[in-house]
Amino acid sequence: MRSVIRKRRNTQGKHRKVPALAGVAALAATAALGGGTGAAAPAGQLVSYHGVSLRVPADWPVIDLARQPDTCARLDRHAVYLGTPSDSAACPPRIYGRTETISLRPAAATAAPGSTVVPRGIPEAAPRTTDHTGRFALAAAGVELTTTYGSRPELVDAALATARVTERARPRAIREPEAEPAVSTKVPGTFHGYGFDSCAAPSSATMDAWLKKARFRAVGVYIGGGDLGCPNQPNLDPAWVARQTGKGWHVFAMYVGRQAPCSGEPYRISSAAKASSQAKADATDAVEQAKHYGLAAGSIIIHDMEYYPRGGSCSTAVLRYLSTWTATINSLHYRSGVYSSRAAAIDELVAARKAGRYRMPGTIDFAQWDKKPTVGSSAIPSNYWVRHRMKQYWGSHTETHGGIKLNIDADWLYVH
Repeated sequence: MRSVIRKRRNTQGKHRKVPALAGVAALAATAALGGGTGAAAPAGQLVSYHGVSLRVPADWPVIDLARQPDTCARLDRHAVYLGTPSDSAACPPRIYGRTETISLRPAAATAAPGSTVVPRGIPEAAPRTTDHTGRFALAAAGVELTTTYGSRPELVDAALATARVTERARPRAIREPEAEPAVSTKVPGTFHGYGFDSCAAPSSATMDAWLKKARFRAVGVYIGGGDLGCPNQPNLDPAWVARQTGKGWHVFAMYVGRQAPCSGEPYRISSAAKASSQAKADATDAVEQAKHYGLAAGSIIIHDMEYYPRGGSCSTAVLRYLSTWTATINSLHYRSGVYSSRAAAIDELVAARKAGRYRMPGTIDFAQWDKKPTVGSSAIPSNYWVRHRMKQYWGSHTETHGGIKLNIDADWLYVH
């Protein structure tokens, strides 16, 4: 596979007022979690974390990441995650699809860019956003709350309706995030060589160790998208980007937006007729996220279009979507890229370019797992995307450098 917190559109939810902490009782017993069916559902299980309590469906696993640091906090399965994901988490580099999850972790003194500081209480519902994610800094408990949803956001709404700040909470002053990072960097810059991508951005300590021992000098990061199933990024922020680029890393940004309507992915293009409007929404969101992560205008943002069976209206929808993605990204002063299997969207783009149809991305990133670090391919004419190619030449595998193990995809880049 190829996850910024952004300034979200249409996400202003109401926030419930709660009494002073000294008088807050423990969580009351029930909430219907029936997903809007009208029938009463079991009360579910009680979850408590640092003074925040809520009830979730009984079949959702509740995972304490401090006790289970090797567990991947993936967003494609119903779950509640407590604590901060670890670099040692056993995440494959590609996780797609997003469903209903809730994450609670200690809040930082300054809220992440694009998140909302909630002085009192807890949000009443999951905000409806382009990438199906909401993030809140709960000052009354010093906890960061993140929600994701797929097709049933009402499940998260029902859980939040039961949420309370209890007497165990320890309030913390949390500063509002800055509207834009103080420093921004154009990425990936001019680079010819080895790169890798992993599900979540590694810690700076890991990046330093790999810089000393590994052959890689480029790193891919996922900045968002409604089909992204990777954990919420515990390390990725503008300071991380500035630090890694300052050390010599070439960062390349990926966004997992809508997928082909004939694919098995949950977040799909609705139809060929809606492809352009949905691409415009995703591209606009991708640029907002890029800005919040400190990626300057002129940076390449790569849309991750996973494999799909080509043909008919499905191919038409994909090409319309990617054409509008490129037009929108470029109009917002960033540079468009597309990642896909060489046998899927890349072959479609080659054929469309020969026919002179659709807007073409400035950079292609193709998956061809032959373990050959090169950007050449007999299926792509040599005069297409010259010096604007990337190749994922080796899929999911584990490498250890400087004593630190990561599950990665390996890439070869030739970009300007």
